[in-house]
Amino acid sequence: MNRVGTFRRKFGKFVSLVFLVTLFGWGGYRATRWAFTIRSIEVVGENARVIIDEKRISKNLLFFPADTLRSQVLAGNPWLADVRFEKKYPGTLRIVPTLRQPIAVLRSRDRTVLVDREGVVVSDGDGGGALPLVVIDILPFRVGETITDARVRLALSLIDSLAEDLTFTKITYEGSTYLRAESGIVDIIITQDRPIGETLATLQTLLVGFRIKGTLPKVVDLRFDKPIVTN
Repeated sequence: MNRVGTFRRKFGKFVSLVFLVTLFGWGGYRATRWAFTIRSIEVVGENARVIIDEKRISKNLLFFPADTLRSQVLAGNPWLADVRFEKKYPGTLRIVPTLRQPIAVLRSRDRTVLVDREGVVVSDGDGGGALPLVVIDILPFRVGETITDARVRLALSLIDSLAEDLTFTKITYEGSTYLRAESGIVDIIITQDRPIGETLATLQTLLVGFRIKGTLPKVVDLRFDKPIVTN
């Protein structure tokens, strides 16, 4: 008994300390794992459908490679404008995808598709006919592809830049170098031979001036050095 008492006096505090350190360490490990291990994934977006390969995704929320995965997802899904991976402690990963929004209908030969402001083909169809119609024959393309045709990009720039000023109904390619944009109020003729930034700046200045006067012309022709306005 004396030996037991002596052992307790010599080593009792040390054993207790080791036990407490082990207990707190285990508790801390369990708490950390509970907080930083992904247990649930939330997808934010009404029309978003996400398929997750749990074998390939990191389970560690703290060191989750959000930027790397974002780049990979965008590269493989061109109809996404953006995607964010948000860490929501404890244990939840939020995926916030942003779908590309079409701004025009492109009709090329026997094909009709929806395209966004960057020229990405979002889907087949005309979206119900509510968007501006761009009629330009170009080389074959597929959904998800970015159209690089200069005429189409010019038409999209015109639609996107003047969305707050004019609502276009139809843009067609006429002649050899110019487009005609119809709004139902004023027709605008622009050429490919001038930088689009310069053309848009001139057009916006003209529209502001016409609105101050309280009337818009029937045609604004920007193919030449000086705009030609027809009332």
